[in-house]
Amino acid sequence: MLKAKLTDNVGYYDYSPVELQGGGNLNQFARDYLSNGISSELGYDLTENFQPFIRAGYNTRDYTSNTHHSSDGDNFDIGSKMDFGGVITAEAYLGYLNQDYYNFNAGNISALDFGGDLLWNVTELTSIELKSGRTIDETTLGTASSIIDSNGSLTATHELRRDLLVEGHISYDSLDYQDFGRHDDVYDLGFGGRYFINRQWFADGSYDYQRRGSDSPGGNYNEHILLTRIGYQY
Repeated sequence: MLKAKLTDNVGYYDYSPVELQGGGNLNQFARDYLSNGISSELGYDLTENFQPFIRAGYNTRDYTSNTHHSSDGDNFDIGSKMDFGGVITAEAYLGYLNQDYYNFNAGNISALDFGGDLLWNVTELTSIELKSGRTIDETTLGTASSIIDSNGSLTATHELRRDLLVEGHISYDSLDYQDFGRHDDVYDLGFGGRYFINRQWFADGSYDYQRRGSDSPGGNYNEHILLTRIGYQY
């Protein structure tokens, strides 16, 4: 069976001012931008457990005031979705990424694209998921046009009760700054839970410890993040 899918994602990112030590605020309007991404996927059910696909996309990122960082890009990937008896499902792909920062001298950034998602349902109550991927993202740091972010994560989820899920995760990001000669490593370790108040409402709580190591002076830091949230689903 041949399957086709077309999606269009539009988003606007508006950054609020940050407070400065000693008083005052630092405006972040230079980071505000509008994004639009169109992607298509053509797949074929070779068997029930093996569905190869080809995927292509095009995106634009238009900064409202700092147009120096505006860009457009495209990607192309070949991969497959796999099902190993319902206990393990997976997806893997390989291709290329390209983003053109046309206001930079060396603004055309290309990279090998890759990604994967392996989900293991250990029991009816416990699952383990392994993910990896790569993106090209903007940065306002120095003269860098962008960052190539190669990342991976491992997440374990357990249904402690019918109305309570607990989760732990660990992730790693390798950040290569383009046209700037800087490399950062970001490690994240966290845990949390979701309590279902009823069928529609839920409450989340989580803690994350993040460590950033950089070969640039002053780029290292440790961060502790506590998050609480009330959500609604239908």
